[in-house]
Amino acid sequence: MAAAAAQLGVNVNDVEEFTRVMIDMGVSTNMTAEQAATSMQRFANVMGTPTEEMRNLGSAVVDLGNNSATTESEIMDMAQRIAGAGTAFNMSEGDVLGLATALTSVGVASAAGGTAVSRMMYDINDAVTSGGESLEGFADVVSMAADEFSNLWQEDSAAALEAFVVGLGEAAEQGTSVQESLSELGVTEQRTIMAFTNLASINDMLSDSMERGNEAFGDATALGEEATSTTPSPPRCAPSGPTSRTRPSPSVRRSSQPLRV
Repeated sequence: MAAAAAQLGVNVNDVEEFTRVMIDMGVSTNMTAEQAATSMQRFANVMGTPTEEMRNLGSAVVDLGNNSATTESEIMDMAQRIAGAGTAFNMSEGDVLGLATALTSVGVASAAGGTAVSRMMYDINDAVTSGGESLEGFADVVSMAADEFSNLWQEDSAAALEAFVVGLGEAAEQGTSVQESLSELGVTEQRTIMAFTNLASINDMLSDSMERGNEAFGDATALGEEATSTTPSPPRCAPSGPTSRTRPSPSVRRSSQPLRV
């Protein structure tokens, strides 16, 4: 594991702790230590997460995996695919992991979902940058004034994306499908429509997952707790000699008697 850490570019001073974290991930999740090391380090490279916060990252993944209808490996696979857009728009690690959890929990495949969500974030940013009808279209979905939505996106892109998903869900409840809402925004790509249709059907999950991801990342305790509870206790050694309650087996008793000639 230490050799793998070195190959991934982990600083020599951080290898020992990095190795401990990945061993704990191997015990606590459906990933091996090597798989966790590769996926988490790649995610950290894109997000700019320092190595000393790997336990924070692992804790967020474990906590989200324990409290959702997805697995840790699915979360990390999706998170790697949306990390670039997340970084571009100042999302935190907890935001990206929470978004990945919500997507995979509703059955969105990582290849399709990662592309769809990343593209949508760039579309929103383009609308905020250019203003005009495009911005007004996104603002209408979330029932905000254009400048209000623009400010929200620039200050907290995760909250703006969450508001957008909630707006799509509310429109669907009132009879306007997600496909219709997105079509009015010029979004017609089927993978994007499918991903946001699924997200909008459980919009509370996105908010809850992002909040949980940020809290677990900050606490940095879930990984250690899970690893401790999962690691089996060492077996007790059997007594080396007979005790007051042990009796020789019948074969032993018979063989110990003198032979009759």
